[in-house]
Order: sequence, then structure tokens, then C-alpha cells
Amino acid sequence: MTKAKVLYVANTKAYLSFKQACSWLDESREKLTDLAKHSTVVVCPPFVSLDYAHQELASTHIAWGAQNCSAHQSGPYTGQITAHSLSELGCTYCLVGHSETRSFTAPQEVAEKISQLLAYQITPIVCISSATSLELEPITQALEKNHSLPFLIAYEPLEAVGSGKVVTVSHLQDTLQNIKRQLSEYQQDTHYHLLYGGSVTATTVKPLKAIADLDGFLVGKACTKVAEFRAIIEA
Repeated sequence: MTKAKVLYVANTKAYLSFKQACSWLDESREKLTDLAKHSTVVVCPPFVSLDYAHQELASTHIAWGAQNCSAHQSGPYTGQITAHSLSELGCTYCLVGHSETRSFTAPQEVAEKISQLLAYQITPIVCISSATSLELEPITQALEKNHSLPFLIAYEPLEAVGSGKVVTVSHLQDTLQNIKRQLSEYQQDTHYHLLYGGSVTATTVKPLKAIADLDGFLVGKACTKVAEFRAIIEA
């Protein structure tokens, strides 16, 4: 991805109910369709509204994805949503390993989710809270099996998630370089992009857009206000 086509992922989390998410899609569709001609825009609404997203966004440049998925292909896994089902709903992206789920998800399980998504041509958005080898372990495990398939890495430091504070430009630059160093052995075979998430707003995003190694942003609560999400993209 070039810097001229930055990627924006709108993770509405559980801020919106089913009806609210449908209204959000209705309200944002026209506004974001135009912006998606020049930026890559992905919306990740609640599971229950993914079919509605499929219907509303299929004829637009806007992509849609899920907020999580099962580590299993099928079977007796009550309440879990498989990558196969997500592919049938037209999802082309899916978040895995988000900081709000990582505390009860082992690295091996995250790696299995990545592999499941890749098997169904869904691009994983792998969330990490630091550039340590432990945080990157699910990615390296998946890369051992899937060298040539694309994925995204979203760096979301815990101190920034929901706090209203973002990391400094220098800290983010160093972290992104550290991630690239640790994944350097896969550089020739794999294709990934780096995102930042954590208190992203139209104000905080401006200085971060100048960072050469940064390809886009994972936006949480701010994206639930269509005008704010648009302002982030246009900042």
C-alpha cells in the first residue's frame, strides 16, 4: 500500500446494537463510499449486522470484516463464528488477538485463527500491544505455514486504548521498525502492512500520518460517529 492509499479500519466494538449498527451503515454508506475511492476503508460491525453490511456495501468500494473468528473450521463449538461463515457473508478482513480479547486467548489459538482466515482468503488484522517476540508469536507461527499470503498488523499499546492518549511519534516509529526487524526473515515471502490503534481521533491522527512505515489506522469508539470517522480519514 502506498502512502496515498492509507487503510482505515472502523472497529465499532460493542458500542452499537444491531439496529444502531444498521443505522450507522445507512448513514455512513454514501459519505464513506466517496472517501473509499482514495483510501482503503474497512468497517467491522457487530456479528449480528454483518449480513446487513453485506447487503448495503456490496456495490461500494467499502470493505467489511468481523471483529473476531473461531480457531476451528467447524464442529461442536457453541457460539463461535467460523471463517467459512464469514467468507459466505463477504467478509474480506477480520480482527484477531485484539487487546480486549487477548487476556483469554492463547498465542496458539490466535495463530490458528489466522490460519483459518487465510484458508478462506480473508485478510487477518492481527492486533498486538507490543513488539515482543511473545506478542508476535501468533504471526510467526502462522507465517511458518502461510508465507505468501497477506495480513495486517495493528499495534495498539495498552496505555493508549480507550485512554484518550496516543504514543509519541518517535515511540511509534521505533516500535514499527522493531516489528519489521523481527519479521525480517519472512520479508521476501510475505506481504503485510502496519496499522496503529489506540485513541485515534481527527486530532491525534494528524502527526502520525507522516510516519513512513505506518500504512493505516485501527479506529475504535471514534468511528461510531460518522462525522468523526470521516474527519479522521480527511485529516
